[in-house]
Amino acid sequence: LSQACLIISVILICLPPALFTVGLQESSYEAELHEDVRLVCLFSTVKSLSDLTVIWSRVEPKPAVDVYRLERGRENHIYTSAAFIKRAQLIHEQLNENRAVLHLKKLQIKDSGTYRCIVKEADDGDYKQVSLSVTAPYTPMKKAIMKTGQDEVELSCESQGFPSAQVIWSDGQNTNLTEMSNSTTRSTDEDLIHVISKLTVKRDLVNNYTCSFLVKGEIQQTATFSIPGESDVGKPTDLNNAFVLMPSCFDDILVEKNIIFLDGFPRMWGRVI
Repeated sequence: LSQACLIISVILICLPPALFTVGLQESSYEAELHEDVRLVCLFSTVKSLSDLTVIWSRVEPKPAVDVYRLERGRENHIYTSAAFIKRAQLIHEQLNENRAVLHLKKLQIKDSGTYRCIVKEADDGDYKQVSLSVTAPYTPMKKAIMKTGQDEVELSCESQGFPSAQVIWSDGQNTNLTEMSNSTTRSTDEDLIHVISKLTVKRDLVNNYTCSFLVKGEIQQTATFSIPGESDVGKPTDLNNAFVLMPSCFDDILVEKNIIFLDGFPRMWGRVI
């Protein structure tokens, strides 16, 4: 028995010290535009924080950029990207709990990507990577109705957000009319996706038409048009499309004005008759 204990003791004495390792609290994060987020990686116990180096960088999309750097207990902003230098900080109080917490402020869409956390004690270190997705809920739908012909009107719905939305048009019988619609997109200054979708329908055909914006299969915004109710011409109760005869600057000429109401604000065009 004593010989066995001696062998075990020798083995334990000869074992190399435990390797310094880095782990994750979460592998992916999702946050909204203009909000803050904290990315966390966990590391082995260290003898002294003065020997600790923490480097956070965004490695995807390319090119990789430095986000925050702590080298042997001291901050180093020489390599920090200008996009992050005022928005990224390390929560120093968390280092005592073996947590390297990166606090990102006022998130932008372009902050989305893969982040690498490198933690070292002297020359021994490890790293892990996490993903960040910055989203923006689609804004409330803007509706518009425009007369395009004697018996047709064009329905329009408009919104913006991120990521890309799927636009679906349907009628009161749940018939999918998306293939008959026309959607255009553009990028805003904040990298949001601005979408306008249009559908032309018969103005004398009684029906409801619904425009829906879906993200990851879930409806974010929707708008419904009641036709012909919202496209009736010349009725005092009509709030979306009204026609009136107004004198022009010439005494013997009348101009037919088509007043289109967009979210309560009139937009006008006309022609001489």
